[in-house]
Amino acid sequence: MLRLLRFDIDYDHPHKYFLNMARYLDSRRSSVQMGWLFLNDAYSSSRVLLTRPEVLAISCLILAIVSLERIESPQTALVGDANSDLRVVTERLLSIFELPLQDVTYAMSWIIQTCLQTSID
Repeated sequence: MLRLLRFDIDYDHPHKYFLNMARYLDSRRSSVQMGWLFLNDAYSSSRVLLTRPEVLAISCLILAIVSLERIESPQTALVGDANSDLRVVTERLLSIFELPLQDVTYAMSWIIQTCLQTSID
């Protein structure tokens, strides 16, 4: 584990980024709770150490918002809600933190795999 961390044990946790982004997006409580669960489940994989904390935070938050919107209103996903311009806000967040979209989509895919694997185990 220490080798994977390159003996740098001063780890920057994504939780503070997650809460700041959730506040910036003015996310609903249910989205924040689900995103927090995604974030905690991501720690069951060692890939979390190889991902920048900002990427991990925004990936979990976007996954939570999108999945909750689809569960609550499958016909009107992300329409007519405070998060309807999620794409615009996401692009703004990505530019603020200088995050490439490719990294975020990659992180989302392995978070989904990790969460599904965790729920099966």
